[in-house]
Amino acid sequence: MFRALMATLALSALCACARSEQPLVAAEQCYQSVDGGATWSVHSDAQDMDACFELSNSGQSNTLFKWAIAADAPAIDWASRPTASANPDYVDASPYAADPASADYAAEDPGPACYRQNGASDRERWTRVGDREAQCFAQDTCTGGMGNRPGRCYKWAMGADAPALPWSATLTDPQPHAHMPPPDRVYESTGEVSTECLDGGCEPRPTRVPVATPIYARPDARAPVVGTIPAAECVQPGNARVLSTPRRGIVLETTEPFTAGEVIYMLYYDGDYTIWWRGDAHGGIYSPDSVAVRWDSETDDPRTGLWVEYARANGQRGWARNPPQEDPWGPQTEPCTFARQ
Repeated sequence: MFRALMATLALSALCACARSEQPLVAAEQCYQSVDGGATWSVHSDAQDMDACFELSNSGQSNTLFKWAIAADAPAIDWASRPTASANPDYVDASPYAADPASADYAAEDPGPACYRQNGASDRERWTRVGDREAQCFAQDTCTGGMGNRPGRCYKWAMGADAPALPWSATLTDPQPHAHMPPPDRVYESTGEVSTECLDGGCEPRPTRVPVATPIYARPDARAPVVGTIPAAECVQPGNARVLSTPRRGIVLETTEPFTAGEVIYMLYYDGDYTIWWRGDAHGGIYSPDSVAVRWDSETDDPRTGLWVEYARANGQRGWARNPPQEDPWGPQTEPCTFARQ
């Protein structure tokens, strides 16, 4: 499955130095980590603790957030954020949260729960982060889980200090139900479109290809190559197509509206996931946070990928597969003027 690429945010930290007879007080800031808590950097877009807290619960894949006085400082308890007192009954039960307060979980449930091991500075501490075994299994990379959170350790246990329980057989050896595969071998999506471009108000500007790029007669790597765009040539992007093959997955838990053992197929992603389920295509009912799914490995097909049609100044046109290119709608690093010869 091809997922449309999204531009990453550039993070920077400002350092101000001043002399004072009084000791400087470190300012609290929002920090993010994309390597399981090994390193942290300032997330400058979150200006207050509430905004940082919302990011921690947004389900961003492979990203942790904390509110702290420094990158190497421990996280400040989310319960101290300004809006927490206004809603004391709110429980942060997301397995993606950076530092959920385990004491907030209901104590009346004596059964097993999901625990996450903290970052590199506190490897022996486990924090309760949820009560769904399948989600715990999907995130774990240390005790036989699926490893959706690289470098993070999760366990299913009776307590933070208790040993990990064996994962249920329904997770480690799921038995798929009978099902009807989707009818087509390749599906097309528009990719994820920014809000300002929803009504077709954006036209891609000319761009330079950074490396020599072959172009094909049609969006298919088996099609004739009509030419090769030399590195640094200015071209005009045109049509774009995102093609993907269906990817089979087995549902690992029973949670509305899915049943454990059901087979679904990922068709494409265009801001929402569209799946093939119970003999029909459905959009908007699946997300990685809503249900744990064991996906088959992706299969390669000469038609899949991001295909962009380029026009060259010499009049030649063709399709490039997954072209390395400057974002035609993003900040332009080098001026480029397209002129037909």
